Amino acid sequence: MIRILNFSVVSSRRFLIPNTLTAWSRGIAALAPGDQRPRREINYNVYPHIPLREIDSLSGWIPPHESPPPLPFRINRSKSNNIPVYSEIRKGRTLHLTIIRKIEGDLRALSDGLRRLLGEDAQIRINEVNSQIIIKGKHVKPITKWLMHLGF
Repeated sequence: MIRILNFSVVSSRRFLIPNTLTAWSRGIAALAPGDQRPRREINYNVYPHIPLREIDSLSGWIPPHESPPPLPFRINRSKSNNIPVYSEIRKGRTLHLTIIRKIEGDLRALSDGLRRLLGEDAQIRINEVNSQIIIKGKHVKPITKWLMHLGF
């Protein structure tokens, strides 16, 4: 039996590539809006006694408060004046970690606040030697936004 396939010619070298775009577009069209994974709303008001600040710059950057918020921990900004929350990928690009550095004070109080922010199932490790908190997963944006709202 002879099978006939549609092929495209790319450039002058005549590479033959099967037309799979139609099959791909049919797969995308089959997805209904209800098939997408629901997004979880994040409540940034973990410490209700501290009022949240509004972010009004286009880039999302806001300067720190002159006086630190009344919390048992403090997070110093980096040399470029950013919140020190970093993303790291390990173990053959299969393990995604979020690392918070430059923490002073009570690390356990910060980890409790992070657990309330991210959910009780968040895997949080405390490195007391380096004053770092390591969280399993990609959580850089919500943590940075939360810390900016707190005033760090």
